[in-house]
Amino acid sequence: MFFEGFITGILKWLYGLVKWWIVPPRSMVFTLILALILNIVSASFQKLLVDVDELRRSLKKVKEFNELKKKALLTKDKKLMAKVKKEEPAILKIQLEISKKQMMPTFIMLPLILVFWWIFYPFFTAMPVVKLPFSVPFLSLFHGNHILSNDLLGFLGWYIIVSYSLYPFVQKLFRIPSLS
Repeated sequence: MFFEGFITGILKWLYGLVKWWIVPPRSMVFTLILALILNIVSASFQKLLVDVDELRRSLKKVKEFNELKKKALLTKDKKLMAKVKKEEPAILKIQLEISKKQMMPTFIMLPLILVFWWIFYPFFTAMPVVKLPFSVPFLSLFHGNHILSNDLLGFLGWYIIVSYSLYPFVQKLFRIPSLS
């Protein structure tokens, strides 16, 4: 009983802070700021938990191997193909290590993102955040029971678009190498 009242009190206090921001078009800016903050926190975890120089070296090895493999496939050189086959298990191991290292911050960030989602989603339920200049036929599948047209994005849709768009810039800012 106490816990429920405590949570309700926190949500009412938080609503008082964000009520100006949850109305379009300010909700679009609020979601953008929230995505930027979470991307910066995620990049900070990435920078703290992953040895970026080692990651860079590993990515360079994988890139060199892929170029060698491509060359071997194009030229059909048997000696080069044998070299590629010989190196492949070591490269697969390096790729597995890269994936493990990059997933560690994700596992730490996931609960944080879920908490942010749990806190902010009730304020944006069934409220459009962004009006698209075009209609997307399948968008109604993501609106649940709410009546939003196919040219409106809610909090989650806009958050996903903005977050994925901002992360490459945040990666460059923190000098974190990308997989591509």
